[in-house]
Amino acid sequence: MRQPRWIAHSLVICAFAWAIAACTKPGDAPRARVLAALPAGARFVLVGDGDALGSALLRPAIERARWFVPDALACVLDLALTSSAAGIATDDDGAVVVIATTGVVHCPALSELAPGLWAATIGTATTVAANAANASIAHAGAWERARPALASSPIALVRRTSHGALIAAMQLAPFDAWLVVDGTLVGQVTTSIEQGLAAWRERASAVTADLTHRDGQLAVRVHRADAAALAALVDLGRHAFEPAPAVADPAGPIACTLRPPTVRCLDPSHPRVSDLRETLLALGTGAKPVVEAADVVGLQLASDSPIGLRAGDQLLAIDGRQITSADDLAAAAQAARQVALVVRRGSRTSVIEITSGE
Repeated sequence: MRQPRWIAHSLVICAFAWAIAACTKPGDAPRARVLAALPAGARFVLVGDGDALGSALLRPAIERARWFVPDALACVLDLALTSSAAGIATDDDGAVVVIATTGVVHCPALSELAPGLWAATIGTATTVAANAANASIAHAGAWERARPALASSPIALVRRTSHGALIAAMQLAPFDAWLVVDGTLVGQVTTSIEQGLAAWRERASAVTADLTHRDGQLAVRVHRADAAALAALVDLGRHAFEPAPAVADPAGPIACTLRPPTVRCLDPSHPRVSDLRETLLALGTGAKPVVEAADVVGLQLASDSPIGLRAGDQLLAIDGRQITSADDLAAAAQAARQVALVVRRGSRTSVIEITSGE
């Protein structure tokens, strides 16, 4: 099963960050300067020091990661490999790469923020102005929990969502890597992480890792991984990030299908069912998360429904509340006698009102 896009995105950014991480000791001024320029509104951040970049352990992974770097940022990558510190932050507007270096810069994609501090942007994302420090990851309260890892781990990655956070860190000598997920995000990603670990072990026998659940958190600890294993992880990220084959827009609008006595149609978008709770629970059975821009935005139906929905239709919201899991459908089914369901089929989005009654 294809991993959710946010997992693929994590692997991609992680690979890219390995390739641009810097050559500073944890906690040195270059790392602090980078964090102070990265915007607190970011949803995904990865920073690092580059002591590991010169090692044989990461070099194969770095070379694999070049596939992810846009041609326009090739000179950014080349400079970052010899810099003092580097980081990347992404949000809905794009991405920001910040590099601290004492070297000479000849890269048209970079702009100088301050002496020895350079940035490149993708989309409309922007860096933090020097007089707006509280708007940066280095100072904003929202990043307090993740800041120790971002400030001191040789490589650190943080993904923040409304459902929880993912924090990962890595050191190379001796090798040790860990990942922690909390909040309701745990339920959304556990299966994908388990499958990802299994696929990684299948490709790289040198990997030694364990996964545990404790106090509502999911934790993964990687105790051993060689150069080939880290390169294989980048390859898995590339495979997951490649877009799925385009699916033709299904013909026809969503329309109620008359199936007495369980389903009657007041009009094409207004089915009346004999048991609303059973109907909603059935919609959630086997449904898979729909992930866009690294967030779960709905559920994709696993099978046809007698109310006129088809396998592949995407449930986006119910009674004005976003659907992120089958639990949302179950909650709506507890007492309601009528619900409004927002459904996307191909490029068409429709609202159907489902009523309970004979």
